[in-house]
Formats: sequence, structure tokens, C-alpha cells
Amino acid sequence: MGAWSLSRRTEPAIRSDIITLRGDIDLSNVHQLQGRLSELETNGRHLVLDLSGLTFFDLRGVRLLESVSEICRTQGVQFLLISPSMLVRRVLDTAGSRRSIPVLENLDAAARHLRDQASGTP
Repeated sequence: MGAWSLSRRTEPAIRSDIITLRGDIDLSNVHQLQGRLSELETNGRHLVLDLSGLTFFDLRGVRLLESVSEICRTQGVQFLLISPSMLVRRVLDTAGSRRSIPVLENLDAAARHLRDQASGTP
């Protein structure tokens, strides 16, 4: 059974909540994590998931991220992924999710992306 942890901090300069995930996301715990993520109130802030601490991630995790992305879209906030490991990138690429969910190298790149989006820069 995989274990995971979640931490949250707010970055007011980019109106975002940064959620850092650590550990394993798999069949044994994806529903538990989905419950935690669905409890988060964005209050109009964008949601940035830092995936640098994930040690295991499979298609169940991808489906979870796609679900969170859709929730954010209906709330009018952006959903970004940052710092994925090669394993996570490979799973996201295989699932085709990088076409619908922005994946950026780090928080600085996410901040630039959000500022560009706010100013209308492509």
C-alpha cells in the first residue's frame, strides 16, 4: 500500500495555492487523495501541484489530475503541474494529459505562465 502526503501554501503574488505531493499515488490510495483535493477551497486562487516528491504514479493518478483540472476549469481558475519527475512525465505523456494540463519545470515558470495568461500574452 502506497503512502502519500500533501502540504499547501499560498503564493499571493501569483494568486495561487501551491500543493506539494510526496510519496506514491496508486490504486490503494488514489480515492483518499481525491477526497483531500476535493475538499480544497480555491477561493479564486489558481492551483499549482508540485509533483517533484512523487516516487510512484500511474494512470489512476492521471485520471485524478484530469478530474481536478476539470473542477478548476468550472471554477474559472487555472490548474498547473510543476516539477514532475521523469517517471511522472512518462505517465502523463503516455496518457496524453500534457496536451490538456500545463506542465512546467518549476514554480518560476508557473508564475511566468500565470502572469502571461493574466496579461493576455500567449
